[in-house]
Amino acid sequence: MASSQKLGQASVWERVAAVVVGVEAVTAGVWAVGTLVVAYGGAVERPQTVWFMIFFALALAVTLALTGIALWRGRRWARGPAGAWNVLQIGMGFMSMAANPVIGTAFVLSGIVVLGGVVASLKRSLARAQKESSR
Repeated sequence: MASSQKLGQASVWERVAAVVVGVEAVTAGVWAVGTLVVAYGGAVERPQTVWFMIFFALALAVTLALTGIALWRGRRWARGPAGAWNVLQIGMGFMSMAANPVIGTAFVLSGIVVLGGVVASLKRSLARAQKESSR
């Protein structure tokens, strides 16, 4: 951590995590739009399920986008949603390795990168708190 870093300014690792979370948000949004196109094409058996999946993916995309922006700005609250989603994503990645190793590996690696950024943010906050308490 650079000593010249301002309060609320993100470190390099937090910025990398923010970019990865942003890519995850775009991916969720693209998946929702693609599913919407398929649903309008009439190639679905259960439209209610498809609409729920579209709604869920759009809500996830918005949440991840806001989380990525907050990580970029160095906000502490963003660590929770980013960490929780990426722990789930790592699990999904390991489960999908047998079906599609490329996608499974991408899920696991992006989850590890984001968790690294979250841990870096947490370490920075703890160091700052320790420094302030020793004054």
